[in-house]
Amino acid sequence: RIPEAKTFATIQSNPSQSKHLETATLNLMGLSLDFVNLRSEEYAEGSRIPEVKFGTAKADALRRDFTVNALFYNLSTSSVEDFTSSGLADLRSKTLRTPLPTTETFLDDPLRLLRAVRFSTRLGLALHPDISAAARDPDVRRGLKEKVSRERVAKEM
Repeated sequence: RIPEAKTFATIQSNPSQSKHLETATLNLMGLSLDFVNLRSEEYAEGSRIPEVKFGTAKADALRRDFTVNALFYNLSTSSVEDFTSSGLADLRSKTLRTPLPTTETFLDDPLRLLRAVRFSTRLGLALHPDISAAARDPDVRRGLKEKVSRERVAKEM
């Protein structure tokens, strides 16, 4: 028997706020469950707001900030799917790493660097050496100053 849902809502797309696709949200048994389409992203030069398109499970996993955020639970097979091939191992070793080359990931969206620091400190995850190296990259630092507003930095921290 499936428990009765308390609330169900649709969060509309809002591209000006980096919300490109609708999300269905369900509150069930005290949990908030979000349902979204698989997607892929492309970043334009000078912007941290991506162009979002419908995508595959692998494309969706690879666009994630970190491998531990790129794991999918397959309801049909009752198994975890790791399209990055390192998310499960990173979860076990408590390591934070990006699915794609780290500097490229942070240049696309420099806010991800601050997320790495937040996740590391709050969840006790060790930063992969590539994250530390990318944090020292002058282009990543410049991107953080030029692409991310102070308000967004404050909200992230």
